[in-house]
Amino acid sequence: AAGALLLPTDANFRARNPWYHHGLIPNTTGRSQWGIGDPYPVHVNSLGMIDREVREVPLESERRRVLLMGDSFTEGIGVPFEMSFAGLLAERLAPEIEVLNGAVMSFSPRLQRLRLEQLFE
Repeated sequence: AAGALLLPTDANFRARNPWYHHGLIPNTTGRSQWGIGDPYPVHVNSLGMIDREVREVPLESERRRVLLMGDSFTEGIGVPFEMSFAGLLAERLAPEIEVLNGAVMSFSPRLQRLRLEQLFE
């Protein structure tokens, strides 16, 4: 019963991944809810990262980039992107620096490394 209250209900934008176990489905939008909090929108960009909107992210950019890696805390579970650490940082550093949120719920350091290898390939 406790798990049903605490686990996010957001299977519509999450998927298993053969390379790094689990991740986010690129170019999707969904809604999630953490615990008894209000549902909030979730947008996943073309790189499979939580973002302010569904958008195409080019592999190369003229701007400098910051890539955040982590687990549910960095992903921003429970709040819309704009209220997450990544969203606040993105707002603060824009437009000179682009912030990419590569964090995924339940990612361990090993899964983060595998995700980074896949991204840089």
